[in-house]
Amino acid sequence: MLTNKLKEIRMREFMLNIRQFAAFLEISEMYYNRYEKSSNHPTLETAIWIAQKLNRNVTDIWFLISPQPQLENSPPVEVGLLRKEGHPEGGDGVVPVKNQSS
Repeated sequence: MLTNKLKEIRMREFMLNIRQFAAFLEISEMYYNRYEKSSNHPTLETAIWIAQKLNRNVTDIWFLISPQPQLENSPPVEVGLLRKEGHPEGGDGVVPVKNQSS
């Protein structure tokens, strides 16, 4: 499942309401609201645009959470990508990793 940290970024770093933040990102309030709630996901182009406006990597904003059922009151397991230098297939490889929350 794909989710995001848009609300956290908006509230903690910018302290703007949805309308103001959407205007800052230069996207419609309706679409921004859907992205923040993860009811819709932006195109790759839009996700890159938003990440650039926020001076972040796309993967700092959007990430996968484990599709496995969670125990009650346990946090979701984040799944991301880790760059591994010197990948045997040439260039840098990308290796999936799980964040083991304590």
